[in-house]
Amino acid sequence: MVVGPYNDQLHILGLARRVKHTDGGKVLVFSAPEPGFVVLLHAGEEIFRYERGYFIPPEQKTSLWTALSNEGIIRSALEETCKSLILELRGGAGEALRPEPLEETCKSLILELPQDILFPQPAWNIVDIFFQLINTMVSTRHGGIIATLASQGSEKRPAYPIARSSRTLLSTKLREFAVARRRSFELRSKHREDSSRTEEERMALKAEKETKKALDSTIENIGRLTAMDNALLIGPDLEVLGAGFPIPTPQEGTPEVHEALNLQGEPRAPYNISQHGSRHRAAACFAHQNPGGLVFIVSQDGPLRCMLRPSAQQEVVLLWNLRLTEF
Repeated sequence: MVVGPYNDQLHILGLARRVKHTDGGKVLVFSAPEPGFVVLLHAGEEIFRYERGYFIPPEQKTSLWTALSNEGIIRSALEETCKSLILELRGGAGEALRPEPLEETCKSLILELPQDILFPQPAWNIVDIFFQLINTMVSTRHGGIIATLASQGSEKRPAYPIARSSRTLLSTKLREFAVARRRSFELRSKHREDSSRTEEERMALKAEKETKKALDSTIENIGRLTAMDNALLIGPDLEVLGAGFPIPTPQEGTPEVHEALNLQGEPRAPYNISQHGSRHRAAACFAHQNPGGLVFIVSQDGPLRCMLRPSAQQEVVLLWNLRLTEF
């Protein structure tokens, strides 16, 4: 709902679809994204947040998107887990994704420019996939865990395993979309001075939209597997191993957990993980047992957290409290 001045009074001017990255410019945005939430922003900057009876200073919780996309050990862990897939998307594993020169007159300049200037960084595709998976997990209102393995290691056996032939479905859909998007971009760039699109260009654009839709549908279907008890288990390079993975937990003792001060993983004082239930204890155990593997856990009542043991040399498990919603 858009509200603004009219005849020296405040009027409802109409309805509009929010565009998250612009949000109308220098406007004041008042929103209630979830029950018990009140958020106030100005010009895209959060200035007030109230969650379930408590005032939350803006710097106290990092948004999920910021945690996944900004430089830090969470982003580094994602990239390390999917390093082979990212290399392939960059074209390092083959020529299929390398673009031809967009214009003969600019051929030399284009060849000198980093490919990430012309095309979105492959790592951003991984970030976006995890962002959608976690948001789908949140939307089930069941609570759940998404656990990632940094390396293949020993075979993990979820209660509901995915057939080996289908485990690479998510990465396959991502590859198809990346190829279609690049092809569509190349054709649009070559013919951008033309007033009308060629049939080849129209077909390429259609393929781009269809492969993106197929990728999004696959992400949503996989994300909904988190509604089952125990963890959705994802291996290296987006290999979906299955749902209902029972995380082995020791009979006595829980790994030492510290809340992280920032995305670089600077630890605070020990975090009392026992204040939460068995799901959090299982998540902490998985993070400790699988150094470099990320664990995203959402409670049934909303709060979202990420846990990570950065390396085998570091005994402490780090924990980040994250905001479920950007606004």
